[in-house]
Amino acid sequence: MIFVWTRWGILVVLYGLAALVVGTVIGNASGLAERRLVAIGICEILAGIALWFTGVRLNRDADRRLLDPKTGQQVVVPRRHTLFWIPMQYWAPVLALIGLIVLFNGIRQ
Repeated sequence: MIFVWTRWGILVVLYGLAALVVGTVIGNASGLAERRLVAIGICEILAGIALWFTGVRLNRDADRRLLDPKTGQQVVVPRRHTLFWIPMQYWAPVLALIGLIVLFNGIRQ
């Protein structure tokens, strides 16, 4: 699979994978294999919350203004942290929704 990101946008994928690994380890350590999905779901929701705050912080001061010496005009250089051209904080609800779905599937079992 091809990932397209700018700057720290790859953190979206890393947060999701880290939550998956941590949730799996916690679920396996509990001794109840059927509760592994519950642990993964909770970790994904927490990763979504962390991703929201990280994305807001990183994209807060994203634009850079430069002065073109030849024309004297200001040039705005956007410095966004994105994954697939979407700012990373907007991926947080997607990650949390995936966590909710996994959590509810784990509870139903």
